Amino acid sequence: MVHEFASFGRWRGQVNDLDSHLETPFSRWGELLGEQWGRVAEAFSPTGEYDSQRSIRFEAEEFWEVKHAGAPGMFDLSDRLRILDTVGIRRQLVFPALMMMSKLWSDAAGRAERLRCYNEFAGRWTAESGGRVRVAATVAGGVDEVLSQAEAALAAGARAVVIQDGTTIGRCSPADPRMDPLWCMLSQANACALLHIGGSDAFMSSDWKLTDALNVDPASSDLGDRLAGPHNIGTMHLSPCNYVTCLVFGGVFDRHPTLRFGVIEYGAMWAAPLLDLLTNRRSQSARAAGLQRTPR
Repeated sequence: MVHEFASFGRWRGQVNDLDSHLETPFSRWGELLGEQWGRVAEAFSPTGEYDSQRSIRFEAEEFWEVKHAGAPGMFDLSDRLRILDTVGIRRQLVFPALMMMSKLWSDAAGRAERLRCYNEFAGRWTAESGGRVRVAATVAGGVDEVLSQAEAALAAGARAVVIQDGTTIGRCSPADPRMDPLWCMLSQANACALLHIGGSDAFMSSDWKLTDALNVDPASSDLGDRLAGPHNIGTMHLSPCNYVTCLVFGGVFDRHPTLRFGVIEYGAMWAAPLLDLLTNRRSQSARAAGLQRTPR
């Protein structure tokens, strides 16, 4: 049986996948995060990890159903490219899995080394795939640290950088002029600045969800309750709304009109209401009303 997404008709080969993930087997975490985290990851069971030498049965229905580290192409570039060809995808934007993303952003000792290793990997896959598989680099820390990390990531070949939206970089607003070198750097490199689900964790106090009716339920059979919980599902869009508002009303797009900025896997139902809200509120602020690049 041919899967319903096996063909995009006349769009086949022209489709860009904007949200794929790098589900790295624990046994290979050391390649992305350095020796320290490689040793930590060895404590986890590698059960179900994908063997890159295994033959891939492209015609089998299981090809479409297997997810995470057990799926072919999750950590093997040649297999991933074969799958993109089979499915009919031209290019793919790839993020680290949420567990790895949290380790990269953690302020635990060795963060600079973790980010360096991962961002070099991101650039390597991007380059070796000829730009078809674009692994998003990431940054964390103070403003100077982030500028250095972003510069190194772009030099390594990365074409996108994912940023935490639930917290500021070095307690500096995204619209603060001190952040302009980052936006300028990404603009000049024609690289994307991105937000992705998982980066909003620090935006709201956890006190709001500290009740059984709202918190995560690991034992639940419902995916949303098991992974996020009702409160997170209902409020996670507020973090990117806040970030985008800072960028728009803070004049970032006026100062950097070619900046490419994306919000990934937060849904889109909030985008039109935010557009209406910012359009309405613009008239209530002389500074916002004077901006050239506003929502439309």
